[in-house]
Amino acid sequence: MEFFGKLKTIFFRPDYNRAVRNLSKRISELNAEKRKADVELEHLKKKQIKTPSFDIKRFEAKKIEIKPFAPPKPFPVRTMKDLIQKRREKAEEEERLVCEIKRLTSLVTRTKGEANEILDYLKENGIKRFYHFTDKRNIIGIRQLGGLYSWDYCERHGIEIPNPGGDDDSRWYDRKHDLQDYVRLSFCNDHPMAWRKHKEGSSLVLLYIDIDVATFEDTLFTDRNAASNSFACGGDLDALRKVDIQATRRNYVSRNEGEIFSLHQAECMIKTFIPLRYISNINNPQIMKW
Repeated sequence: MEFFGKLKTIFFRPDYNRAVRNLSKRISELNAEKRKADVELEHLKKKQIKTPSFDIKRFEAKKIEIKPFAPPKPFPVRTMKDLIQKRREKAEEEERLVCEIKRLTSLVTRTKGEANEILDYLKENGIKRFYHFTDKRNIIGIRQLGGLYSWDYCERHGIEIPNPGGDDDSRWYDRKHDLQDYVRLSFCNDHPMAWRKHKEGSSLVLLYIDIDVATFEDTLFTDRNAASNSFACGGDLDALRKVDIQATRRNYVSRNEGEIFSLHQAECMIKTFIPLRYISNINNPQIMKW
């Protein structure tokens, strides 16, 4: 190709005009690029670049407290002897509980001389059951321990109640009237004390108690809440007749209704212990709704 190009320049005159045009075009392009670069340079000169300011604080080294090394406590090795001993203790504890339940049941279920008359009176007045409200967290313990116990018995025997129903005031009245060793039952299923526990955040359930407990020898009847200054209390048929049955049948009685509010809270109180067999819905307690 170089040979033919040389021959072309020998026999033909070079195209100078075309070369000049190409050169002029290239010069124009370079001038345009230069003008653009000059504009950008002027823009950079006018632009103020802010340099960040650094607030250098004095470094203060924190004191490192070096604690003495405490080796981890060795994990106790449980031998077969330990397991056997633990099972033996558990079996003995269960046996003691069974014996205590039998002892208490034999004591509390002895009946009154007026047992039949009391049952007849309750049935004639449409009383099919008594009620005991409690927090649902207490149900597991009630089943495991074989029934309902008075708060005084639980306190004396180290039984912890997850969420007890009474407060300091009611327990003070119990001790004042020597009623601390009784399990409280109501004739109504909407006891005002249950509403107070509900407002405190308790999840309450209602237990149904057979009316047979009214015939127990030490059972007492009150014409209103025993945690008060004045109430009628007794264990015979006459004391039961003082209960205003119609007042206990009212629903959602307000404190503003005066005497009816107190009579609505009449109680049947069982000495120390109510065995599970007298709690008819222990396996399916009624959830109290408001």
